[in-house]
Amino acid sequence: MIKETLDELKGIKRIESESNHSLIDVDTHISPDYVSDENIRIEIHNLINKISDFHSLTKVKNEIIDRFGKFDDSLEIYMYEEWFEKLCLKLNINRINQTSNLIEVYLPKDISDKIDGEKLFLETYTINSNFKIRYQRNEIIISLNLKNLKKHYIFDFVKLINKIKNQLNKNE
Repeated sequence: MIKETLDELKGIKRIESESNHSLIDVDTHISPDYVSDENIRIEIHNLINKISDFHSLTKVKNEIIDRFGKFDDSLEIYMYEEWFEKLCLKLNINRINQTSNLIEVYLPKDISDKIDGEKLFLETYTINSNFKIRYQRNEIIISLNLKNLKKHYIFDFVKLINKIKNQLNKNE
């Protein structure tokens, strides 16, 4: 409890998985400027909640564009956040530390034990050379400095976590 309080004072958000709580801090608001009708915004939220992989993301994205027109980056980030949450749920990733400058994703011991560290290092580097990896207390911790990124971090993390999921599926 003291550590959580100290982290909070330092501005470190520690987000643990809960059924109605996001693992990461991403804006999930749909602007009334995009769709003014609240019922339609709720419908869009429900569509986004169905995203679980690239295929469903593409399907939802195309449906929203077809019905309501082109949208801004924040809605696409929200869609990727939903995919990220589903990937983390599948892999039992439930510990993420996020500050305004850094995000750390903790791979649980059972996943960390199965991952080929060399492949993981190469994958992280090809996705974003700013990813850092460390092994601590039987967990692989993947961190990314959020300063000076060309695009939102969610895109790189989804790509990486999806590759980890695929690597684990190949190992089974």
